[in-house]
Amino acid sequence: MTVLAAAGFLTACGGDTRDVGTDGPLEAGATAFTGSTALVAGRPVSVGLFVVRPEEDAGDTPIVLERVRLASASPEVQFVGSVVAGTDRPLGAFTAERRWPPSARFAGATAPVSGYEVRQSAAMQRLGALVVLGVQADEIGRFEVREVRVDYRQGDRRVSERMPMRFSLQVDRRYP
Repeated sequence: MTVLAAAGFLTACGGDTRDVGTDGPLEAGATAFTGSTALVAGRPVSVGLFVVRPEEDAGDTPIVLERVRLASASPEVQFVGSVVAGTDRPLGAFTAERRWPPSARFAGATAPVSGYEVRQSAAMQRLGALVVLGVQADEIGRFEVREVRVDYRQGDRRVSERMPMRFSLQVDRRYP
């Protein structure tokens, strides 16, 4: 198993849980940590630093995620995919793994982003839904991700919102 407790290949800075970009009913937060170790160019990684939950006054109509993608990142960073880990994910899960998709440890705890319902509940308010991104860089260097764009709907209302997700990939060697 390649789960990294401290996500040593990333450097990240998080912020408070807050609504950013539009006045949509979804709020986001990030995890703060620092670290560094070698990543291999051309190999995707899973990064789970981004939690979404409905705002307390969002009502009972579920928020349905449609798509998550990079909004602001170094041009060398490529988006590979995304999944969501709900409130039933293993505790302490997860910051990052040196693989995409996430490992079998999270089997049953992840779902596709498209169609995932973020529902108002005590567990969702406490834990949120963890959005896990798959990204890679094909060059050696340090590359940043600054924001993601989350497309979602609540009832008939559609929202496309930029949300902070700051981290850096430190790529130290090439794939053999």
